[in-house]
Amino acid sequence: MLSVYSQLDIERAHMKRVVNAGKERLPNPLQAALASALAFCIGAMLPLLAAAAFQDKKYHKLMLGVVAGSSSLGLLAFGAGSAVLGNAPVMKSCMRVLIGGCLAMATTIGSIQGFDKLTKKLSHSG
Repeated sequence: MLSVYSQLDIERAHMKRVVNAGKERLPNPLQAALASALAFCIGAMLPLLAAAAFQDKKYHKLMLGVVAGSSSLGLLAFGAGSAVLGNAPVMKSCMRVLIGGCLAMATTIGSIQGFDKLTKKLSHSG
């Protein structure tokens, strides 16, 4: 959903540049989905490469910090890149992508911890 709104901002900025744009066009959903999928694939490499540097489990907490930091930097880079390519406000785009990404990471971590507690509780009760 976040990438569709970023695409909408890019399209609106483009329409402002073009004087004879005619009626407003909404972003193509297929194009937005493909761009989003490509961005997720490329963006997934950053935390995976960061995590690969930590083979020893005693550095688990440091690894989590490095993965979160590299992910945040990647989100900022993607937000800035999409804003520059679309001639949209850079700060607004960066903050939207960063905040949305951090909320997604926090939701994922919370869900994983909840399922982990649930499965441990179920395995000890049975």
